[in-house]
Amino acid sequence: VSTSAQVITSSFTTLVQFDPVAVDTPGDEAPHADAAMADLTNAHIVARYSGLYIIHGYVQFSADSDGSTRQLMLKVNGTTWIARAAGPVQTYLGITPSAVHIHCAYTLDPGDYVDLWALHDAGAGVSLLATEGASRLEATWASLQ
Repeated sequence: VSTSAQVITSSFTTLVQFDPVAVDTPGDEAPHADAAMADLTNAHIVARYSGLYIIHGYVQFSADSDGSTRQLMLKVNGTTWIARAAGPVQTYLGITPSAVHIHCAYTLDPGDYVDLWALHDAGAGVSLLATEGASRLEATWASLQ
């Protein structure tokens, strides 16, 4: 979850930063009591088990009617793009924030990590809203490989 505003530069793919962790529960079956998935230092989620994960990202870009697209991308291990989603620019009186959701299922191994990236083409920086929960990255371990 992010509770701090972050400016995304126009036409530049930017790593979305997160500050507090809303929920991170590895459960009693975790091999280590501190097997948390959230890594706030590097702004990503780390897989602790092999298997299929359901990954979800969400951001709200502040109201700005310039440009034509707002995008989110998911990247694994800093090298592999696994999903891209685009949302329309909300132009209602220039006051409606543009929300973008991204979802995918992807097989991860222990130590693999997932980042959320944002992109837009407004011509100038656009902030991600700082409201708690307005930007988030989630992963759920769905099944064994």
